[in-house]
Amino acid sequence: MFRWNERIRQVILRSMPPRRTEERDLIPRIIAAAQAGGDEELQIATLIRADQRTQAETLLREKIWDLLPNAMAPLWESLAQISPLELTDSPALLSARLRLSPHRRHSPVSVRAAQRAGRLLADVAEAGAPWQRVGSLSYAIEFALYAGERERLIDLFSRARVLIADLVGSEAIDAAGGRELSELLLLADTVFRSGNTIPSAEIARLAAQVLELDPVGLDPRGERSDFVRRIILHDHRARGLEEPFEAEALLAGSQFLWRDGDLVVTAMCLMWRDFDDGDFAAADAHLRAASARLADPEAWPIMMLMRTHMAMYRQSPGERDAFVSAYERGTLSEPGDFAQQPLSQIGRITDYLSRAVGRAVPSPGFLPATAEPGRLFYPRTEFVVHLMEALYALRAERPLAVHAALAQAVALSPRRELGVYTLANASPEEVAGLREIAEQVPGGAQLRLEKAHLFAGSLHRPPTDLSEREREVLDHLRQGATNPEMAQAMYVSVNTVKFHRANLMRKLEVARRSDLLVAADKLGL
Repeated sequence: MFRWNERIRQVILRSMPPRRTEERDLIPRIIAAAQAGGDEELQIATLIRADQRTQAETLLREKIWDLLPNAMAPLWESLAQISPLELTDSPALLSARLRLSPHRRHSPVSVRAAQRAGRLLADVAEAGAPWQRVGSLSYAIEFALYAGERERLIDLFSRARVLIADLVGSEAIDAAGGRELSELLLLADTVFRSGNTIPSAEIARLAAQVLELDPVGLDPRGERSDFVRRIILHDHRARGLEEPFEAEALLAGSQFLWRDGDLVVTAMCLMWRDFDDGDFAAADAHLRAASARLADPEAWPIMMLMRTHMAMYRQSPGERDAFVSAYERGTLSEPGDFAQQPLSQIGRITDYLSRAVGRAVPSPGFLPATAEPGRLFYPRTEFVVHLMEALYALRAERPLAVHAALAQAVALSPRRELGVYTLANASPEEVAGLREIAEQVPGGAQLRLEKAHLFAGSLHRPPTDLSEREREVLDHLRQGATNPEMAQAMYVSVNTVKFHRANLMRKLEVARRSDLLVAADKLGL
């Protein structure tokens, strides 16, 4: 009974005798039952209903990452009735309260509460034990992101990094418990949400150290460890580093994940795998599936940026423009120089995107990151640049320069089998020319240039923009549906289905259903 939603519980309460003495007696019984059943959400909701906010705040702070709602949930309805301005001295409850709206447009009252609470927490973080200061800064950073305070977020994160650096390898790390770990995960989640995936992984690595102290006691269900490992895995795949561990089991069963952070990070990990394999449609499918389950996909700008790139490679300018606009709305990054610019060539990748959309697009990574001694910071972008240099040299008929650029790319490829997707800019003949020279480069086979034939020249083909209905028909065709079955599923007439199907064949320049699916797959549609 106690795992039913709040509406049902309220109906039960109303059906009981109305005398307040009996209702007051019932509250402790519900709390006791929730404690016995390990239902912290019910316990917090009941404490809030009973106006025992101090106890609710204490309990929520112990497991803030574990219990935060992603959007409106029936269990949290009692909290939704409280104005955010009443919660500025209760950061955990305010953090939960600010997530209860599925809409990106924040109310002025919520923004004001986030700003006020963030400043209070920043002041508290000036003194105290290291872990207490990290906890205060974790909430302050989340509130700065919510309020869109870019410079303040950078300042707060810089302060947190100094504290975290002092904690790594120190005796103070032994003082960390469940609350400290949960607040670290909140910080990692918030920083990833801001689009700064590399700093997020730095925090996750400290969380991994904490988990090693008592894996079972600190993470009895294994969910915390899995989240930490997914963030670290994403960092390795995104930057083109070697795989840190066997990832297949970690990424399996993504359909059962329920936290937004878990969904997005897992989808991004799977996306990089298929992107490196040259399967742009499959790569985008992971991001599309995650977006469909999120209350607010634009709250994850790095995912919107990658969907922009996927749309470019699939030659869908309409989707490209929509996703780059979503990225610009969601990110706090600004065009021009950015914090991680000296460490990688990612600015050149963003410049390419800017030329495609006709305006300056900001690069992700506005928070500072630290390069590890003896390790290349971002092999992926270096690899892409070397391939492009080889292609430009080939076009300029400079075979020695092609050989040198490919040799530099080979030096990076043992770290990970990086994708040659940038050669979508090359013609099939140019790919053949690069492969011929690569045969003369020691280790040239590691570049897997033969994969480029799958998509060579795709960025020079005429763009193919499909309407939402045409995409729906295409999905049904892939499942083998007949015209009547599609009409029933789409709530339209059979003639309407035939109309959309005819448009599909005209746009893809095919005459048969089997050819239609083949052509769509080649274009990544």
